[in-house]
Amino acid sequence: MKSLFATLALFFLFFGHFLFAQQMIASGAAPAAATHSSSSSERKKWELRRPSTSEWLLAAAIAADAVTTQRDFAEGSHELDPFAKPFLNHGIGGQAAFSALQFGETLVIRHLLTSHGHPKAARWAMRLMILNETGNSARNLVVYRWSYPR
Repeated sequence: MKSLFATLALFFLFFGHFLFAQQMIASGAAPAAATHSSSSSERKKWELRRPSTSEWLLAAAIAADAVTTQRDFAEGSHELDPFAKPFLNHGIGGQAAFSALQFGETLVIRHLLTSHGHPKAARWAMRLMILNETGNSARNLVVYRWSYPR
């Protein structure tokens, strides 16, 4: 249990560093070589790009939620979310499918908001989803620790 908390603490420490680095780049402290010459309007619609920090954080939060949920299931708890219950009753494969759907729906919502001219709302949607998944993981850890003391 201590190794899990240490791993999570290091994980969030490193991502905090990446967020700070992204903030420095966004504020103009980046060298001129790091800026891109093409504007976003010149990009092709389906051009592949590097995932942003918020996408990595979302993937990590969803993965942490999946791991803690499966650990709670192993101890005998049950899912209360009616949308997740059919997936999670099928074990790890169902959990992976539900996690992929969560990640995909968030990216679709962000894409729709961005393409319709609401970039601030898209950023807030990502932040809220990351906060939601992180909160679910923390709740799972607290429930696991209090319900099943070692």
